[in-house]
Amino acid sequence: MTVNLADLHDASMPELRRLGHEAGVATADTLRHGELVFAIARALGEREGVQYGGGVLEIHGEGFGFLRAIEASFLPGEADIYVSQSQIRRFRLQTGDTVIGVVRPPKEGERYTALLRVETVTGDPPGDGTPAFDRAAVLQPEERLVLGDGGGSDPLGALDVWAPLALGHRGLIVGGGRAASADLLHTVVERVTRNEDLLVTVLLVAAPPEDIAWWRANTRAEVVATPLDEPQGRHVQVVDIVVERARRMAEHGEDVVLVIESLPRVARAIASEVTASGRVVGGLDASVIQRIRRIFGASRVLAEGGSLTVLAAIPGDLTSTTDRALLDDLDDVTPWLVTLHTSGAEPGTPPIDVARSRCDHADRIGTPAERAARAAARKALTGQPDDLDRLVAAVRDARVAALDSSAPTGH
Repeated sequence: MTVNLADLHDASMPELRRLGHEAGVATADTLRHGELVFAIARALGEREGVQYGGGVLEIHGEGFGFLRAIEASFLPGEADIYVSQSQIRRFRLQTGDTVIGVVRPPKEGERYTALLRVETVTGDPPGDGTPAFDRAAVLQPEERLVLGDGGGSDPLGALDVWAPLALGHRGLIVGGGRAASADLLHTVVERVTRNEDLLVTVLLVAAPPEDIAWWRANTRAEVVATPLDEPQGRHVQVVDIVVERARRMAEHGEDVVLVIESLPRVARAIASEVTASGRVVGGLDASVIQRIRRIFGASRVLAEGGSLTVLAAIPGDLTSTTDRALLDDLDDVTPWLVTLHTSGAEPGTPPIDVARSRCDHADRIGTPAERAARAAARKALTGQPDDLDRLVAAVRDARVAALDSSAPTGH
């Protein structure tokens, strides 16, 4: 069995798992698509006497770069692979490209393994002429990401009716405190990861180590995290690589969901590293706002590519100047917003404030029956804290059209 990376990237997950077992990859049933492709390539390469390496490219100002490991959350390490300036220029590589190729061990006096030959760039042959992310045509988000579990009393199923989430959305989960925000975000992640065709990445920045450990133990999503004791520059470095990688994946036709566990912590890390502009917007320097907008504004559906969905949380009670400034600035460019109550929810039930949650252009998402169901559901709401219960009851009692939890969630 020879290595053909292009064919491996094009294979479905069942086929890839079969090939992984044949190649002797012990973890074939647990690895994600890209990880399994790389594991198969390495296993087959060893049989042929060829060493394969890979990672996500970070380009330095001098023009050369390194392939960073996802397992290390893209932080620099001894296992990184050096990529020469000539290879970056020849194949027009960019920060965020996932590169797999033939490598050689370091020579005497060298510190890093070096990339000899590029085999694939984000799943495609090198130099395939993929349209640049910022210049590609953009479509309106219309393809629904199912959040409900199919149960009649599921609050997230009610969100499918009231505020449907779609591929390419920019979304915020606001308020409710750290615990409530994290619980809802985790549930959303778990519902979205039911679709193996989606690449779901959870980004935790300057996070407590116990939070990082909990996420890694309790989700099927890919977790990229920087602990709180890392220097601020490391936090910003990882954020930049994660966002650029998501953009590259969407360019190459993948559907990506990027979940940011705490947008205020990202903003604080950026504020400590960027040069202040001297202009303050609601308590945040304008240069910080611009960087946050670039992250959040990357969400879109590409006409000739994939999609990038960005979901971020602003937990807490919004008394923080940073939190309030972020929400005030992003509110009018956020089509999907879920607001949480600070108290009053039953244990295990997300404290969703339906009256203050929304989906812009919901009439463009889903079937005509689903759109009619949303219109009917609005009539039952009163703007009171029990609106979520009313909406859940309406779904359970079939007063609104049923939403199919097995609907496609990728394109």
